[in-house]
Order: sequence, then C-alpha cells, then structure tokens
Amino acid sequence: MAIAPLFAAQTRSWRYGCTAHTFVVIAPIVVKRSVRPLTRIFGSASNPHPVVKGNAMFRVVAFIVLGSALASPSAAQTARDYFNELYKAGGLDASAAQYVCFDDRPQAQSFFIFSESRVYKDLLTRAGKFGSLSQKDQAELKMGFLTYRGYDKGVPFSDELFLAKDVDSWATKAGFYMNSPLTSRLRVTVAWQTLRYRQTIETLAPDSTIKAERSTYGRCELIPDTVPQKAN
Repeated sequence: MAIAPLFAAQTRSWRYGCTAHTFVVIAPIVVKRSVRPLTRIFGSASNPHPVVKGNAMFRVVAFIVLGSALASPSAAQTARDYFNELYKAGGLDASAAQYVCFDDRPQAQSFFIFSESRVYKDLLTRAGKFGSLSQKDQAELKMGFLTYRGYDKGVPFSDELFLAKDVDSWATKAGFYMNSPLTSRLRVTVAWQTLRYRQTIETLAPDSTIKAERSTYGRCELIPDTVPQKAN
C-alpha cells in the first residue's frame, strides 16, 4: 500500500523554486489510497495497441502515447486548445497541475499534466509535519514520484497515475499504486534545462526485462497559477 499526500491549501502556486512560490497550508493530510483492480479504474478499450493488449491500465495510456491521439488535419482544436479551455474553467486535476506537456506532433489532441512529490515534501517540512510521518511514508517522499494525469480531447482519463523515481526518470512500478505483475510500464523522462520530455511505453517480459518500447516526444511548461484548478 502506497501513500498519497494531499493538502488543503488556501493559496497554492506550483512554481517550485521561484519567487512566486507561495503556500498557505491549512491542514496537511495523508490519505491511504487503495490499490483497486485496474479494470475498475481504467475500464476497457476496443482494439488496444498490440504493445499493451491485455493490460487494462496501459490501454488508456497507450491511447495518449501511441495511437488515436492524432487528429485529422482539419480538426478544429489542438491539445493546447483543449488544455486552455480546461484551464480557464479550473477543470484540471489540482493534485497534478504543476506542469503540462504537449506532444511534438502538431495534430495531437492529447496532453498530460504532472506534479513533483518534492512539492508535497516541502509543504510537510515547512509545516513541521514531515517528521511525524511513518518511516515508509518518509521514504516514499524522499524517493520521489510524479502524480500524473492524462487527457484526450479535454477529457481526463479515469484516475491519476503515480510514477516512482527510477534513476533519471519516473516509471509505474508494481506495488507503488499498481497491482503486480505489470506487463507494460509507462516511463517519463524530462530534461529539466529545456523541459523536453520523452514518454515511453515499455513492454515487459515475465522476468520484468524490456521486450519492446515505443516513445513519443514533446515539451512541458509550468502551468500558470492565475486560475485555481479545482478538479480531482
């Protein structure tokens, strides 16, 4: 069982490390999230990409990364259009609304957002609450993870993903909000100097070695804090 820190904050800015970084923490809360069957969280999708066929979680993620995310040249809205629409309405997932990432492909209609766990760790430390967490909870926050949410045509997928720190990237991990075993893995790597990203679906063998992988590329940017985001 992994732990997801949630915070009731009166004022929040995800501009980590910037002068505009302002938090008024009312009540840091740590909430246990159950590891639900993946088919309940993500449902099913018809004709999933062969790389992820049979793995319910990655049918949704693969839709973002691999296929069907490209619109016809005559499409009225782009991924950025859908993002702007949601942002102005305050409809982004508040717990993941630190960065937004757009695919390099100009016709893409999907995007994803994420936040870094170091923001949560900072909040708890400044509030004097970090030391009161269990050793396991502290270890998770020290390890680092991303809270990730994908959107297609402005519609969020069913739930957040939590990607554990893995050397120089973040990846879904069996036991870290995920049932075991995994047959596919989502990995996100960010070049922080330029905010370029690589998003990869890795197909896993029974021994967890990588059998195949497929990547897409794009650029992330900080989400402005002008409009509060209120969605779950």
